[in-house]
Amino acid sequence: MSEWKGEITVKLNGEDVKMRPSFHAMMEIEEAARLSISELYELACVGKLSARALGAIYYGGIQGHLSYVNSRDQDSAENSFAVVGQKVMNDGIGVHGVNAMRFLALCLTLADQMADLNEKFDESQKKS
Repeated sequence: MSEWKGEITVKLNGEDVKMRPSFHAMMEIEEAARLSISELYELACVGKLSARALGAIYYGGIQGHLSYVNSRDQDSAENSFAVVGQKVMNDGIGVHGVNAMRFLALCLTLADQMADLNEKFDESQKKS
């Protein structure tokens, strides 16, 4: 995970993919999973995420990254919800539970983490 960028990189069906929490990502996740980020995090903590929820988390995270890098034109068939969900299934649902929990935790705590990092950065700039 890159704490400066606020993203995680995970293996999905043998490929490295980046997932970034953003308002857009969280909206996509909640809409597709039909649950709130908080509810999904609680389910992830006890290992009870459904296939729909895992697919939604990965899909939303990928969309968050793509929108961050201004690459919405890459939102093609290869990044559709159905394809991302199938990639999750290909690897096995159990493989992705921990990464889903990490990403949801990042969604829930990103603002606090970024504030801390910005404060540390400001302090380091004052010292130089």
